[in-house]
Amino acid sequence: MGNFLTKKKSNNNNKYYKIIDSSKSQNLLESFEKLEYNENTNSRKSNYFMPDDDIETERLQQYHYMLKHLCDGNFRSPIHELFSSGSCKVLDLGCGPGTWVLDMGTSFYNNKKSEFIGIDFSPNFPIQIKPANTHFIQANILDGLPFEKDEIDFIHIGTLGSCFSESQWIDLVLPDIFRVMKSGSWIEFLEPNGNSTNCGPYYRKFYEAFEREMISLEVNPNIVTKYKDWFLSDSRFTNVHEEIRYLPIGSWDENNKLGKIGQENFHTFLKNMEHRLSKQLDVSLEEYDHLLSNLFQECYEYKTEIPFHCVYAQKR
Repeated sequence: MGNFLTKKKSNNNNKYYKIIDSSKSQNLLESFEKLEYNENTNSRKSNYFMPDDDIETERLQQYHYMLKHLCDGNFRSPIHELFSSGSCKVLDLGCGPGTWVLDMGTSFYNNKKSEFIGIDFSPNFPIQIKPANTHFIQANILDGLPFEKDEIDFIHIGTLGSCFSESQWIDLVLPDIFRVMKSGSWIEFLEPNGNSTNCGPYYRKFYEAFEREMISLEVNPNIVTKYKDWFLSDSRFTNVHEEIRYLPIGSWDENNKLGKIGQENFHTFLKNMEHRLSKQLDVSLEEYDHLLSNLFQECYEYKTEIPFHCVYAQKR
């Protein structure tokens, strides 16, 4: 495959973004014009399909702490020393409500040289009440990242795979990520793989409906399985690692309290997708709820777990 991050020259003169922060912020905020995002521009469209409401925001906040517990922290890359004492600029792509950024900014607040930045198409992140070392940018990633070349020390990407088509990842997103990363910096993906272990017929029914819906949006529903190969196939990356953690769905394991939270979060996710998935399943919303009840009863009986892939690599 060769160097997979070479197909597109990034345009850093992106006009379609908006920096959200207080007037006292410096560094990043002084580097770019403060331009309003215009939804009527010709900016490229992502395939993000989840609702933009309070229920989804609360689910994403819960999702962050669930994964933090599952993965024993907010990151697996070997960069603790950088966060603790070094000068670092960290970027969270697709930050949603900004929970990961806020948590990191709070955890490493004593390092005055640290800067944690979240970027997302939708401005659901806090504007004023937040740690001073955190910033947020409203922008469409497909229009180019508003950063200079070799500027970022660490990039975190959580559950963003289904937001873009595979060609968008290869031609647009990944080349621009590589551009802004410093030599020696790290990138980390954390994403679930819907091909669950110990699943029954109801789970497979839902997952096959989800696959059909993603394919209709030109999204590869199994793209998480490609991240490691992307890095291994590019000679400009080294120290490629993949860790897989398993999230139980349901309280069938009394020694693992994450199961109850996992089921609650997964239930909310499926309810938020009910209009899409009910059409794929060809059922009414009432029938959809009945299928959901059967699904979670089955998860308890089968002791279903969802694998989460954490893939991280270092730029040479």
